[in-house]
Amino acid sequence: MNSYLENPTEEAKEYASRYKILYLAIFISGLILLIRLWHLQIITGKELRTYSEKNRVKERKIPAPRGLILDREGRVLVENLPGYAATITPQYASRLKETAKIVGPALSLKPQDIIKNIKKSRRQNGPFYQSKIKENLDLSEVFRIKQIRFDHPGLNIYEGIVRHYPLKESGAQLLGYVGEISKRQIKKYNNSTSRKFRFEQGDIIGKRGLEKVWENEIRGFKGSSFVEVDARGREAKTDTQFFGLQLKKETPGHNLVLTLDKDIQEAANTAM
Repeated sequence: MNSYLENPTEEAKEYASRYKILYLAIFISGLILLIRLWHLQIITGKELRTYSEKNRVKERKIPAPRGLILDREGRVLVENLPGYAATITPQYASRLKETAKIVGPALSLKPQDIIKNIKKSRRQNGPFYQSKIKENLDLSEVFRIKQIRFDHPGLNIYEGIVRHYPLKESGAQLLGYVGEISKRQIKKYNNSTSRKFRFEQGDIIGKRGLEKVWENEIRGFKGSSFVEVDARGREAKTDTQFFGLQLKKETPGHNLVLTLDKDIQEAANTAM
């Protein structure tokens, strides 16, 4: 032990070769890192930056207003009104139970029903599909959701178009109604050569009556815009162009004028 302490020079010489190997390994590792950083920054820097920026941009489909349905005097039988729905995207709902407990009372829904519907939507439609937990929100409900959405990942407000039928039951059988397209209908409609539209999940189509019969004429063409999102999928700000991604303007559908008279239709329904 004393000999070891009294000969530090000899001890250093003994490990000198090992130090050289260690220094060489550190030098080579540092050189590899520098080369890799140079390659990422200089060679592929612009390309990777573009990918990174595009990753924070989400395409948002803009539904086209369906054409109005009018009677022979030009009076409105079916029109479009703005509508709001509360949605949750399963992929970003990292605190789903907590979110359901807060959102449930705000929308007069049971938290367990919200959780059940979101899990079902994830299985059927995938993690990135915005599942609607309540449609046709009134302004007070919209205000409440907007107040809390930034504290609950995945929660958002969907602004769309709601079909309104002023005739109500007087024209229900004739005019029909619209609804969200099913998976079976997506495949059927897209494989049909007579269709001029490309249907996707979440699209609204005519289900019955004239809404269905005249679908090709009163249906418009969707537009698209791009929104900036954060890591939780929440919208940060909007813009019309991101790295060459151009905004596409929606095209409203054609109006449909019937030989029907609104007053006669209402009188006939009342008489019956």
